Amino acid sequence: MSNAADAIRARGFRKWYEARLIEAHVHLVTAFLCLIAVLAVIEMGGLFRNVERTLFVLACVAFLGAAGAWNWRRYFRVIGMAQYLSARSDCPACGAYARFEVLYTGPREDRDGALGDDAALLPAMQVRCRKCGAEWRL
Repeated sequence: MSNAADAIRARGFRKWYEARLIEAHVHLVTAFLCLIAVLAVIEMGGLFRNVERTLFVLACVAFLGAAGAWNWRRYFRVIGMAQYLSARSDCPACGAYARFEVLYTGPREDRDGALGDDAALLPAMQVRCRKCGAEWRL
């Protein structure tokens, strides 16, 4: 996400936003599939038949659980950042949605702590409306 401004500048906000939504939902589906795989491994593994099989099942469950948890967290991170920018992409003067060009970027202030650790990853962008020419900070 460190190159959000460059991606928006190159493709436009709408295409960037659509790509982030697709990416987020791929992570959600992957997390769900990991959950199903964990349950299937436990069901098929036959715990406590022998030590080797039990260790294999536990290793598979640990790996799939970690992968699922990472994807679950990543889903919320990607969709949260996309929604954060989406909520601020209306022109304050004319109300046009996502019709802006990125002028320059700078460090983001996170006074209320809404972004947490992600504040450093998402730069503040000075943008200009393509419809009316008004500028605001995104």
